[in-house]
Amino acid sequence: MVSIKKDEESGFDPLQRYVSYLEGFSPDSLDVLEDYCTSDMVFSDPFNLTRGRSAYRRVLEKMYEDVPSISFVVTRSCGTCV
Repeated sequence: MVSIKKDEESGFDPLQRYVSYLEGFSPDSLDVLEDYCTSDMVFSDPFNLTRGRSAYRRVLEKMYEDVPSISFVVTRSCGTCV
């Protein structure tokens, strides 16, 4: 689960913005993570449960350290944007 920031200016659905961000993700993308996720977000996957954007960033940094060629393909999404 990830809390996604609304972006009134772009006109894009916030969830779709986040999906696009993930699918185009690279280590350089970490610098704009705050544009996509709220500071009080919760991230959960089979290996992690984190609270807060800083903790999520550390998960992503470690992931790229361990698997530099990783990429994401989002096949399903659902949720509520804040």
